[in-house]
Amino acid sequence: MEVSIDQFVAVLITASLVLSLIMVFMQSKSSGVAANDFYANVAKFNKMYKLPCPSAPHPPTNQEIQIFKSIIMEEVHEADDILQIVDPLDRSVAMADWLGDLIIYCHTMAARIGLPTKEILDIIMQSNFSKLGADGEPIYDERGKVEKGPGYWKPEPSIKKLLVGNGKGSV
Repeated sequence: MEVSIDQFVAVLITASLVLSLIMVFMQSKSSGVAANDFYANVAKFNKMYKLPCPSAPHPPTNQEIQIFKSIIMEEVHEADDILQIVDPLDRSVAMADWLGDLIIYCHTMAARIGLPTKEILDIIMQSNFSKLGADGEPIYDERGKVEKGPGYWKPEPSIKKLLVGNGKGSV
């Protein structure tokens, strides 16, 4: 059974919400390398390692999603190792490496199925900006996660429009 584009976009949104915030942080702390170089390097990596890098999006198979999920979950559990690090600098270095690995793996997967990650992350970030409360203030849950306010708009319709446009109707 194949996964619908709506189901895949929902999975991608979950991962991308985290990644979009991390990318903004990374760009603000950039070491002088242009943000566009990152996206070019993802394509270069995929080509170097003979991974697909199509120019138009296509839905992943269930097997591709399961493999991706397995690898991401393995990466996520590396946080347990970081929790054991006592030295603040070593913990920051481990955290940077861990987050970088997650970002790069997600971006290489997106490139493998032809997703325009920069544009997708831009849409998601704009959606995130719409989460403010009616009073213009952020709303947080008990963990500090930003909650959706009354003006929130879902990014999926805009992402779908982008993918249909990029895939010329093939998605």
